[in-house]
Amino acid sequence: MGSLAFYGCEGLLQAEIPGSLRELASSVFGDCVSLKRIVLHEGLEAVSIYAFSNCRSLSELELPRGLASVGYGSFQGCAGLTRLTIPKDTRLEFDGRTVPHQTTPFADSVSLTDIQVDGENPYYEAQDGGLYEKRLRQSDFLVWDGGEGGDSRLCVKACGGSL
Repeated sequence: MGSLAFYGCEGLLQAEIPGSLRELASSVFGDCVSLKRIVLHEGLEAVSIYAFSNCRSLSELELPRGLASVGYGSFQGCAGLTRLTIPKDTRLEFDGRTVPHQTTPFADSVSLTDIQVDGENPYYEAQDGGLYEKRLRQSDFLVWDGGEGGDSRLCVKACGGSL
């Protein structure tokens, strides 16, 4: 399935990605504003950049086992996304070329408040509404912050300060 294959398909309500597909190309489902449900099966290894960006009707996302990487901006602007489940061994990619809140896979997913991480994931853990990178002290590096006043943008904090 190539880049932009379903881009802007406003009538698409759900998508099921078979385990035989190893990688989702960039922007493959971008701007599918009515997409409510995505089923990603085990066997998928990578979600490329902006694959599901601006799918604002999407509310829950369970990443499949074996998914190695989620590209930056993959779920950017998924304003209806409230729940995220991250399996063992999945890594999130950041793009340091842009401003911090736009560098993460879930940037501007303003409703994201429930994050679950497999206890065996060596990279991240969820705690107090945030997603933390394990290799650094929790107070020093925050991958996702539930925010204050309903602002749930993904952001990066380093050494106790905001970028």
